[in-house]
Amino acid sequence: MRWSIGLCWVVVLLLVMPVQAFNQADVDKLVAGETQLAGADFSNLKVPRPKAPETKYKDMNLQGASFQNSNLDGRVFWNSNLKSVNFSESYLRNFHNSQCDFSGSSFSNAQFPAVIINGSQMKNCDFSGIDTSTINALSQFRTTDLSGSNFQGANLVKAAFVMCDLTGVNWGNAVLSSQAYIENCTVDVSAKSYLQASGVRLKNIQWAGAGSTPVASPTMGKPTMKTYKPAVSKSVQKGMVPKGP
Repeated sequence: MRWSIGLCWVVVLLLVMPVQAFNQADVDKLVAGETQLAGADFSNLKVPRPKAPETKYKDMNLQGASFQNSNLDGRVFWNSNLKSVNFSESYLRNFHNSQCDFSGSSFSNAQFPAVIINGSQMKNCDFSGIDTSTINALSQFRTTDLSGSNFQGANLVKAAFVMCDLTGVNWGNAVLSSQAYIENCTVDVSAKSYLQASGVRLKNIQWAGAGSTPVASPTMGKPTMKTYKPAVSKSVQKGMVPKGP
């Protein structure tokens, strides 16, 4: 009887106690300024940006690390190896990077507002279910290789793609709008009718396989079209991102 009561208390405690998923030793190394953190576990790390000891990271090796379900608000990475990193379900508001390699990383179901990605490698990344719509600023992919990436079911109503390689991208059931735009990018001709029907603005597109007749991909289904006409400030129109808290 006592054993049963004790077991019940253990179960209750496990249910109500918060689970610290991240590895504290890895966090300590990051705070100390170490750059070689391949495979580190930062999952479920919830450090608000104003309280973070550091928000800018350079020359990092985080290949294979996990930031799953973490708060990365306002973090900046540049010239870093972020291959095969798990960013799924993370909060990535104002997440900026330049000259990084994210190839094979997962951003599935991440909150993705006001993100800026510039001059980076993002081949074969998983962006399924990301949401760019939660604040009045565009998330921007600029001069970035996104070939082979998956945007299945992504909310891209506030997304901009400029000078990107978008060949092999899966746009299936992605939600786009007239506020979103794709400019000076290379895109599969098979996605042309789908993107045109979605309402996204297309400018100076190089259609890959342009000699073929454009057909909708059988995996895409019917696009969801939304027209957004919010009051957008001049700074947002120019691609500027508002400062966070």
